[in-house]
Amino acid sequence: MKNILVPVGSSKNAVSHLQYAVDFARTFGAKLYVVQILSVTKKSGTVDKGDCTLERESMEFLKAHVAKVDSTGVNVVVKTFKGKLIPTLELVCQTADIDLILVEPRTNSIKEEVYLGKTSGKIIKQTNIPALIVPEEFKFQPIENILIALKSAVLKKDDVFTPLIFYKRAVQIKN
Repeated sequence: MKNILVPVGSSKNAVSHLQYAVDFARTFGAKLYVVQILSVTKKSGTVDKGDCTLERESMEFLKAHVAKVDSTGVNVVVKTFKGKLIPTLELVCQTADIDLILVEPRTNSIKEEVYLGKTSGKIIKQTNIPALIVPEEFKFQPIENILIALKSAVLKKDDVFTPLIFYKRAVQIKN
């Protein structure tokens, strides 16, 4: 596992989620991509100066979050992208050769009975990128049990379990 992606939103759990991601990446010597996808809609024929401001503020937001965590020993790349969530995430994952996405379960949902929020639900349901859902306020420790959810028993990619196999081998080597 060489490249891990962490989409960051505005949830109250964003900093602890980012710390988990950094600790996870450190364990594997992986590069961590911390990203925010900006969904920008424009009216036909107009130029919006707010786009540059939005991008700048988003980058400052991400850098402030990264500054709040201990990223010692981890190569952290911070980026913002404009576009629709799923196509943009898929393009970023393909371009950066992402092995795994670490996702927060909820963004800003106040419904206790809802585990996946709108954004995390879209990422899990609409992509074929391996993802690990990290429970809120969860601190990194070696994983002992894993629950796997599949859309279908038909696997379209040969390497879909590669992150799990890599993790298992890494844990066995350390023990």
